[in-house]
Amino acid sequence: MNSSKLWKVDDYGFVGNGRYYGSTNEEEMMNEILLNGPIVVALNAAPDLYYYSSGIFITNPKDYTTESNEDSRVNPWYFTNHAVVCVGWGETKFNNKMMKYWILKNSWGTQWGE
Repeated sequence: MNSSKLWKVDDYGFVGNGRYYGSTNEEEMMNEILLNGPIVVALNAAPDLYYYSSGIFITNPKDYTTESNEDSRVNPWYFTNHAVVCVGWGETKFNNKMMKYWILKNSWGTQWGE
């Protein structure tokens, strides 16, 4: 990798028709990836994500997703502590049910994950 090369972003935006935080859904995210490539997503990473090695990572989202406001007039802001790149999605059978998943690229180095 050439570390002397500098890359700059010349444009960015939110995925979704509303073009604001919380205005998107799965279908719009998939469409954005298909048309324009990977997207950045923020998540509240569970502590056990650090120990992920392969397969589909499953955790209880209720334990780690907390809303930051109680105003019912607006979409809630969720606490986040990590950003990843979403490069795709899939679907597989798990416990006799179909499960959807996102394919994410993390920044924790080559020793983490698949």
